[in-house]
Amino acid sequence: MTPEDADTSLLYGEGGTLRGAGDSLPEDAAALTARPYDEATATDKAFSDLFRREALGGGVIRVSGTAALKNAQNKSYAGEESLVLLFPEGLTLSNCTSLSLKNAVIVGDVSIPNCSDILFENVQFKGKLTLGNRTENVVLDGCRLSALESEADGVTVVDSYVGFSGAGITSTGEGLYVRNCRLEGTGTGISATGKETEIRGVSVKTDRDGICVEMRGEEVVNSIVTLSTLRGAQRSVVIGSAFNTVVVRNSLISVHVSGGKNVYVCDNEMGGRLFGENNNYFLADNNIYPADGLDHRAVMAGCENVNGDTLTDVNARLEVGANEALLPHVNKDQFLTMERRRGRCRTDR
Repeated sequence: MTPEDADTSLLYGEGGTLRGAGDSLPEDAAALTARPYDEATATDKAFSDLFRREALGGGVIRVSGTAALKNAQNKSYAGEESLVLLFPEGLTLSNCTSLSLKNAVIVGDVSIPNCSDILFENVQFKGKLTLGNRTENVVLDGCRLSALESEADGVTVVDSYVGFSGAGITSTGEGLYVRNCRLEGTGTGISATGKETEIRGVSVKTDRDGICVEMRGEEVVNSIVTLSTLRGAQRSVVIGSAFNTVVVRNSLISVHVSGGKNVYVCDNEMGGRLFGENNNYFLADNNIYPADGLDHRAVMAGCENVNGDTLTDVNARLEVGANEALLPHVNKDQFLTMERRRGRCRTDR
């Protein structure tokens, strides 16, 4: 069977083309062993058999049944060959603990409520992935997603790709950790409204907002955006009403900060401007702007205790009225209160 076959077929092949599911894999997607899917001959599996090692091998499996997979404890699949799982009516995993899936493709929306310690490694999600607010400690390592919407706490996304439309990663839970990921699409790349957010080493290309860390109901405490590249979005990083936030060593167009307290914007390569409105202890230092003749001056309105290029000069800070005793120190105590620790990341390397 070739990629030119009818749209009713499903084929993963050398070119990364997906037939019969309405889209294609990213150009740099790892090639999978080509295997056609035929609805008439597909192997049916019940939910109860889904994570039995002896029941699953490489191939295409259409999972039967519509009930949730419940009470799955210490289940895992880590086959050498990629497994294609088809869920025509979507998949719901509930009341699961210590469940892992490696080397698989899931066609259909996935919802995970009331679960803990879930690991997806090298899994391609061809639908939307939703994590419920009673879920915690979910790791996506080396995965490919079209959208992640999360209310869960302790979500880790590493070495993954998100090709999105409308929104890439949306998180309202605490302890979001995104590292070494690439996001491309239209809409907002990453939106986080929970405490203890860390976004490190990501690449975002979008036509809207790149990374947003904003208040929803209470102050977002302790967040960092660092070592990331943001392209396309005129509002590269948006910080709203957040407490203890660092934006450092990124390559981007602009940073917008409003209603923040104790905000550092330092050592960034910026193609546009830094905007600040109604911030208290808003500290900026050593941001680099292009020498292109355009006006790259920071735009400030209603800000108090604002310090610019003299951030590292303690005496200069005192001269402009900043209370040194109240200022956090980025290298010492900025994140000492963060509850989420690297040890909770099951795939940390």
